Amino acid sequence: MGEDERLVLLAWPRSGSSSLWEILRAHPDLHLMADEPFNEGFTDWSPGNPDYLARLRDVESLDLVLDELYRTYRGIKVLSYQLDEEQLIRFVRRPGLRIVYISRHNLLQTAVSDRIAKQTQVYNRWDVRPHENVAHRYHSLSPLDLDDLRSYLHDLALHLAWIDSLLDQRSDCRTLRLHYEDLYFASRESQLAQLSALWSFLGLPPLRSPEVDYHLNPNTAKLGGMATYGRLPNAAQIDAALGADDTGWLFPLTPP
Repeated sequence: MGEDERLVLLAWPRSGSSSLWEILRAHPDLHLMADEPFNEGFTDWSPGNPDYLARLRDVESLDLVLDELYRTYRGIKVLSYQLDEEQLIRFVRRPGLRIVYISRHNLLQTAVSDRIAKQTQVYNRWDVRPHENVAHRYHSLSPLDLDDLRSYLHDLALHLAWIDSLLDQRSDCRTLRLHYEDLYFASRESQLAQLSALWSFLGLPPLRSPEVDYHLNPNTAKLGGMATYGRLPNAAQIDAALGADDTGWLFPLTPP
């Protein structure tokens, strides 16, 4: 990655972007913004955080905010819902930008994970108080609404297809696609191959550290999973009604 280039990690929620961002931030040659500047909770996370989201009115204001951010940081993380379609098109087409895009093959698990996170208010492990057993948050999950999940799946499939079409218009050397299942639930050899591709894409020396291993390990960095989905009172009903080969099953026959 050249001195004038900047990085963006683009993702949909519940796609493993938080762990991947921590891996990227651990590299000593990258100076990345810690949080998502366009997250609706950004100003609540720290009293001193500017309200970047409130300044986004059109593509011109987006350019001004990005110029400001990229004068200080070499990269930011953006969830695709945080920008409207016109802004996202402008963002993806921005010159001098390298995009790492992570998505999840299993859309049903994405939808269920999102609804469980909203119900428990646990999005990452650091949302749980020190010494609190994270499993305690999942003891009394309420049933999920099937119509809500069905609508979520439909809209998400269309949105991700549109994102893919946008990225297809970019040069391959400026876009790297990664997948949640391949990065976090694959063999160690496959994980290292994915990381090698990442560092090569960014033109950086490989990083091996306990922090990287922590965030690659689903037992330490991931929340929920099939054991948590099984706590849903209507888990079997969700799988029977909404499970499909193209959008995934809540309980696949083989691990994701």
